[in-house]
Amino acid sequence: MIQELISHIECGLDYNGAFNAGDLIYLAQEWYFPHVKRRVGADEEGEVEVAPQPHWPKILFLAQLQSILEDATLSLAQSLKAGWKWFMDLDVFPSLPGGMREWALGWHELPSAKQKEFLRLFDVNAQVLSGTMDAVGTMSLRGPLTLDREQVGCVTTFLAQDRPLDAVVPLMLNPSKQNLGSCSLCGTTLCKEDTGSEKPHRPVEIPCGHIFGSECIVEHFRKPEVWSCPFCGWNLFDAPHHPVTPSEVVESCDRILKYLDPPVQVSFSASPHSYLEKLVMVFEDADAVRAHFDCWLNAPYAAYVELLALFDLALYLARDRLDATIRGDVIEFREVVGRQFQVEARIQWLEFLRSCHPNSPVVW
Repeated sequence: MIQELISHIECGLDYNGAFNAGDLIYLAQEWYFPHVKRRVGADEEGEVEVAPQPHWPKILFLAQLQSILEDATLSLAQSLKAGWKWFMDLDVFPSLPGGMREWALGWHELPSAKQKEFLRLFDVNAQVLSGTMDAVGTMSLRGPLTLDREQVGCVTTFLAQDRPLDAVVPLMLNPSKQNLGSCSLCGTTLCKEDTGSEKPHRPVEIPCGHIFGSECIVEHFRKPEVWSCPFCGWNLFDAPHHPVTPSEVVESCDRILKYLDPPVQVSFSASPHSYLEKLVMVFEDADAVRAHFDCWLNAPYAAYVELLALFDLALYLARDRLDATIRGDVIEFREVVGRQFQVEARIQWLEFLRSCHPNSPVVW
């Protein structure tokens, strides 16, 4: 939701892409379809219906969320807690029919003690951020879900940089429909007798219910920024993945990293001038930070080049972290996580300067 809020702020929260009165009226209609549509059900023949999404409830929700997060009278932790409560409100946009209402209902059913326990996760301040590195030395690889969690984290890191792993695709099942029609990606007729076979173009059904030839839809999902159904646009980023082993994920990572430059060799400074402690400055008084902007980003292009190199390094580290987990090497695991903390801190600081610094180019 924070990422979506940022995109609305950057595009213009008041008109969101409307450049004349006709566009504005069109966006206000309840039958307006957003870029990412939602599956709401299927009829008897298996055709998926896509619900229209009212535009203005979303705009009003995001406007209020923005005002909460920008309230200078609240601490960062207080604004995040208030934003969460607004996000879970049963009468606002996320909880509208077809949205996240079931999650919001689950939140309201929690005992107050459990809600307070969860909200403590938002207690972020300079002390908490500075102390995160202390926890790295106590991290272990015990627990039945550790490997699954690390695999998901690695996959998500690559997807977040629009580098989908070729071994990871949304869940694909044998279709249950009798009339399969043709693959909308290539136009070839889909044959029922090929279901469950090893043929490259066998029919498969993805989580939204649409059916394609296997090789076509797999190739579609291996392209950047297309983890959505090519027919209905349903976002499949959070849909179940096709089963894959952690070792297959690492091998898939290596096939991508093969074509990247070698990882940059970063020398991490010690306290009190580490990347993490530089990031802690975002908690200082805003006027104080603003007054010292002239100390940073004197060479915007160099900062952009550094940022790109750090993005690539983050991919290498995600791969090494999963590999250490597979091997059960807790020492290397902690070392990689420590490097991840520092790299991510530097990325966040450079992104902060890109967004706020007066000398920053409009587009990096």
